[in-house]
Amino acid sequence: MPASCSRRSEGNEARKCAPAKHAEGSTSRRIDPKSLSMPRVESSIAQVRPLFRGVLSLALAVLVLSFTPGSSVRANSVAKVGESGVLDVEIVGIRRDAGRVRCALYRGGKGFPGQPRYAHRLGEGIIRGSAALCRFPDLPPGDYAIVAIHDEDDDRRLAKNALGIPREGWGVSRNVGPRLFSPPRYQDASFRFEGGVSRLRIQLRY
Repeated sequence: MPASCSRRSEGNEARKCAPAKHAEGSTSRRIDPKSLSMPRVESSIAQVRPLFRGVLSLALAVLVLSFTPGSSVRANSVAKVGESGVLDVEIVGIRRDAGRVRCALYRGGKGFPGQPRYAHRLGEGIIRGSAALCRFPDLPPGDYAIVAIHDEDDDRRLAKNALGIPREGWGVSRNVGPRLFSPPRYQDASFRFEGGVSRLRIQLRY
């Protein structure tokens, strides 16, 4: 029982208890209910903040990587629609370094593969080791097929025997082989060039 409330007096008369006084030096104040929930909200924000920072850092890293040289999409390999580009043709499997490698780029089936006068462009490459490179700059997008020969005697034509079988190395794009008693067809060797910088490889046959 509080000290300010006296016991019942003799004669069974009750006294009223005086209101309890606050301890000395203490003051009364109202507690705002909203203040009770703030620690929980601040705790939730503190827990979410590191996760948000991690997601933001990952998004920035992906954005930077997509514009970094050496990434999966190279800047110089992307071309606008209809923009000319460069086509590099690597010829491999050359058995010796005599003569030159000659390439004929066709834009249709006419003259393919043995009549280079109908070719869209002609090129040649110097042999280094067992490979050579033919480059076709300023090439518009389109469908093409390529014939490459190893002109060992440097006479600008493919040497053949009496049966018409090549005596010098030859190859076509997509590395299509000869059909039965027939050379490769244009539709089998053709490919789509989209512009930009592209590279393909042809394996010579002897």
